[in-house]
Amino acid sequence: MIEKQVASGAMEPGSEFAGYRIRSVLGEGGMGVVYLAERPQGTLCALKVLSQARTDPSFATRFKREAEYAESLDHPAILELYDVGEAPDGTLFFAMQYVAGADLRLLLARDGPMSLEEALSILEPVADALDCAHAQGLIHRDVKPGNVIVAEDRGPGPYVYLTDFGLSKNPSQDSVKLTRQGEFIGTIAYTAPEEILAEPRNHLVDIYSLGCVLYEMLVGAPPFVRDRDLELMYAHIGDPRPNATDRQPNLPTGIDAVIAKAMAISPTDRFASCSEFTAAAGALLPGRSAPAASGAAPATVPTPADAAAARAPAPVPSAATAQAPAGEPSAALKLVVRAGLGLGSELTVENDLALGRLTTLDGLLADDHGISRRHGRIQRGVDGGFVVEDLYSTNGTFVNETRISGRHPLRAGDELRIGETIFVASSDPSTDEVGPEHPAPTEHQEEEPCPIAELVVSPPRGEQAQRLVLRLELDLETGELVVGIEGGATARIARDGDGWRVETT
Repeated sequence: MIEKQVASGAMEPGSEFAGYRIRSVLGEGGMGVVYLAERPQGTLCALKVLSQARTDPSFATRFKREAEYAESLDHPAILELYDVGEAPDGTLFFAMQYVAGADLRLLLARDGPMSLEEALSILEPVADALDCAHAQGLIHRDVKPGNVIVAEDRGPGPYVYLTDFGLSKNPSQDSVKLTRQGEFIGTIAYTAPEEILAEPRNHLVDIYSLGCVLYEMLVGAPPFVRDRDLELMYAHIGDPRPNATDRQPNLPTGIDAVIAKAMAISPTDRFASCSEFTAAAGALLPGRSAPAASGAAPATVPTPADAAAARAPAPVPSAATAQAPAGEPSAALKLVVRAGLGLGSELTVENDLALGRLTTLDGLLADDHGISRRHGRIQRGVDGGFVVEDLYSTNGTFVNETRISGRHPLRAGDELRIGETIFVASSDPSTDEVGPEHPAPTEHQEEEPCPIAELVVSPPRGEQAQRLVLRLELDLETGELVVGIEGGATARIARDGDGWRVETT
């Protein structure tokens, strides 16, 4: 393995590092270099490598924390972590989801200020991601345009991502102090007064930074611009909050009060959550309603359960998400792990089940990095059966070894594979009802054998319609296999001593 270094200290394109092939440099931060790289399985990733110049042990600790925090957060606007490791020479690295696009700082430099509607289309998912982090006790502490990636492809699925949890902190769990007395951390242009004054802080520092970011998106420059860092710090802790409408008169007049509340010098005067802030700004747009008024920010962050309920997406109106007709319930779907992590574990799907590395089977699949954090979803359809849908996962969702796109039926006997984990689907025997495909026999109805396979041959286009159906039936008690052509001959294959016999009718 050869690791070539260019003048800046970054590795050259084409070199290899810990099994990853370097494509190019994506960026360089305070702790290391981020590369576009090929994973061992051939897919692309963003590979972050800790700078060897950072010999202070606190940087290694902070680097590892960033990976841990990214791994713990399950949100579509937070990049997914693939791998964490250490190279043979001791260099730390981690690989994350790669998104082709530009960060918000570059977009603003290239295109200039945005309308409030466009700004919120980018900032709302970031606010929701921050609320997700806050619900787990994490504070980002470096919210700025450079840490927001906007994907080039704005098709279905997420296209805005919050990155770089390198300065994050969990006040209730982090026992190692990573900053020295008087040492400043963060980016001054977006830093809350309590960070500058080294006062007690909580998730409200991120709301302050988000207010600074919205101001810059609307105006084209941060709220405070000074020649010296010290003057900039004094502006955050004492100067009047600037009005965006002074620079952009076409903005809604109420936006100044909204940004001023987010950037309040006293944390208790700010919005209680990031989403409450963006909702207040969004209420100024035509057709949007104002959010419910709230008092001072709470002393503690929302609980994970509260945040999860607030973040739960509204169901997509479609045939696949509708409930079965009243009075015609069908069995639940049982999924049993046949291969991979959690072997032998079971899941029961009544109506809706999300599939994800950190959530499915209470985290038993957490080490299967072929599974995305928001990998797929199983839902009950209008006929009472079930469909499975891939939610833009990295490695795909497979039913009977065929990669699916869109919604796909999931029936008893099917194999569902995500990552290296394989589930076998069946009807849940704990329910009295059965699915619509195989109704339970009545007293006066003899149960017919169920075909294990059916082959239908269609006629060539333009010829008279005809249909050839080949059926395979297996008798589990005798082990006999019946092969038949619908409306034609039938062959029965059965054991005869040490051999087999074939009977035709």
